[in-house]
Amino acid sequence: MGPAQCSDHGGCIPTMASEECDSTASQTCADLGFVQGQVICSSTCHVDWSGCGVCGTDPRIRACARVDALHFDRSRSSTDELARVPVHRLHYWQICDAPAERPTTTEAMIHAARHERMFPGEGGIDLVSLTRAMPADITVSIEVPTAELAKTMDAKARAQRALTAARNVIAGSRDGA
Repeated sequence: MGPAQCSDHGGCIPTMASEECDSTASQTCADLGFVQGQVICSSTCHVDWSGCGVCGTDPRIRACARVDALHFDRSRSSTDELARVPVHRLHYWQICDAPAERPTTTEAMIHAARHERMFPGEGGIDLVSLTRAMPADITVSIEVPTAELAKTMDAKARAQRALTAARNVIAGSRDGA
């Protein structure tokens, strides 16, 4: 599947799942992985960040992209592409980790994204490069659903582990480690 944009205002805002995507053969946003304003990538998709550069200063557009480390990695996006997104279009990003090996099916990707992510620094996503590519003052959220671990570790302990892991990755990235 090639790059596609599901958007309004010149390629900037993903919209309704039933909307037809630009530059596709009548595929809907949902067909290409756009769900509720975010991209859910299979192992074959690639996010086209080029539309973010055309957002300019259009006051109707409040944001261009929310970067989720898992989907960023799985869509094979690059920090070079991300560098072309105007900083003011990035309001926050989500940190997590996952095995370096990408799932081979959409179902496995969705399962990992919704139920079994890894704590930052415990997987194979290049979080150091991604962290360095993000603005230093951007808000970071931690998204680490851990359904299996939840069976043996309470929510407070998992939240503390996630926070500590995220802080360690971010501090190590900023220190040049």
